[in-house]
Amino acid sequence: MELEKIGENAGKVWHVLNEGRELTIPELSRRIDLSHEDTTLAIGWLARENKIYIQRKNGQILVSDGIQQGLYFGEYIIKSVSKVHMPADAFLLSGYFIS
Repeated sequence: MELEKIGENAGKVWHVLNEGRELTIPELSRRIDLSHEDTTLAIGWLARENKIYIQRKNGQILVSDGIQQGLYFGEYIIKSVSKVHMPADAFLLSGYFIS
């Protein structure tokens, strides 16, 4: 099933990003030996689960685990106070909201 393959590839992407580097999609694709299409599908899977950080710098799309930006993506999302729309169940912790 194609969804299982995307999920497996998302795991590969996640493990590489947990090394703590920002990577472009072509760099990431080469590191995990996947096609561009399979890599972007895996990135989309992780992005939908709020497990990665995607940003555009100097015309390139960079993907990371969010730790370099002072964010943790996973069970909790920590957002800068200046960028948050505070949900009803958010808690304030050291200048960040955890939702």
